[in-house]
Amino acid sequence: IRRVLDEEKFTPGTWYNADIARGDGEGELEKTLKGTVFTESAKITPVASLDPNRKDALVTVTEGQTGSIMLGAGVGSDSGVVGNISFDQRNFDISDTPESWNELITGKAFRGAGQRFRVSLNPGTEQSSYMVSFTEPYLYDKPVSMDVYGKSFEREWESYTENRLGGGLGFEKRFDNDWRRGMAFRLDNVDVMDLEADAPKEVLDVKGNNLLLGV
Repeated sequence: IRRVLDEEKFTPGTWYNADIARGDGEGELEKTLKGTVFTESAKITPVASLDPNRKDALVTVTEGQTGSIMLGAGVGSDSGVVGNISFDQRNFDISDTPESWNELITGKAFRGAGQRFRVSLNPGTEQSSYMVSFTEPYLYDKPVSMDVYGKSFEREWESYTENRLGGGLGFEKRFDNDWRRGMAFRLDNVDVMDLEADAPKEVLDVKGNNLLLGV
């Protein structure tokens, strides 16, 4: 919460902006705080301090649901039967390792740092895809985010099979004027295999492993 307030320039020693911190949850800063840290409510109110020329800002939040598990399935005319199992935690903490199995099972571990961790499993009869991603929105407590992901994809086409395995790393810096600047790197290996005699020439030309690099 403090990192969000710092990024929005709501810092100690500055004038209290009652237009964005109204105390009723409807101020612009209160809405930003609510949406960024995924709380049910967020209110910022001024309270008395020892210095008569200053007031403290009291931030009151009601913790929201930051984790979810989804199950699903579908059928497509060109992709067969596909299942879906996804886990998404928007208040993840990669350093909060569990001290017991109970903490791991009850969800008390790996929580509290505002990071995001997502796992998506999509097994299917003709195509399957899997992905794991991690996002740190405040790298070294700065308005810089880091995204890391790994993924795999397999598809059985009519005359060949395509396997993709890869990952990526990206950084993005947020500026005061709402502009952002970022750079991302991608590395994929595409394996074209199990070719049949009637496979297209374009597929025959890329038989085997093909390395793709992207910036």
